[in-house]
Amino acid sequence: MQQSLDIERHVDLFLWLQGGVRQCLPHDVMIAAWGNFSARHLHYDVVSSIPEVRTQYLMSARENIDILMESLYQQWRAQDERWLVLNRFSSLIDGGSDSACFLDRLQNMRSLLVYGIRDLRGQHDSLYVFFDAAEEFPLQRLALEMLMPHIDATLRRIESLPVPGAKPGDAGDSMLALLSERERQILRWVKLGKSNYEIALIMEISPNTVKHHLKKTFDKLGVSSRLQALNRCGDEV
Repeated sequence: MQQSLDIERHVDLFLWLQGGVRQCLPHDVMIAAWGNFSARHLHYDVVSSIPEVRTQYLMSARENIDILMESLYQQWRAQDERWLVLNRFSSLIDGGSDSACFLDRLQNMRSLLVYGIRDLRGQHDSLYVFFDAAEEFPLQRLALEMLMPHIDATLRRIESLPVPGAKPGDAGDSMLALLSERERQILRWVKLGKSNYEIALIMEISPNTVKHHLKKTFDKLGVSSRLQALNRCGDEV
């Protein structure tokens, strides 16, 4: 737990999780998902000891992974938002030709642990799913309760890894692709410093409509403020 305070890069996170944390919380793969689970507008980070299971490979199986995470999220909610273990786990998703490498590796996992954290202020919950090849997940309850707040805080503090081969601006482009044309227009006015009332006058819509579109924009981007939305989309707004 003390070591988590010194983590500044993703590689440090990998070494920490696959080192000391793995001794207390055994796992082969951890997938962190956050955002709007009901709408399946999610963001991911993967820490894995398996070379073929990485964040960039997950993106090719995005639709199926979204379905899986939304299902696990609902199961966690049904457990009164307490952690849950699924032993002798069979994958809930079918892989396609483009995503078979990632999903086939994931399907080799035999058990998993699901730990969720509610975000009542930002309305963007987080789900941490630990996969293990053992038939029964080797859970150490005390270690879980002590470590998870530190794991969550560390993930929120560091930047996720860029996708190999991406060019400057690609991340912003992919974020903008999630938005409708109206949502993009409103975000451009936000970037120019306009208030909801001013945007409503310019676009000849009501302030409530502007507020509604901004809420949908925040949900899609997995953010909770105007500044975060602009930062997430980069210079392409």
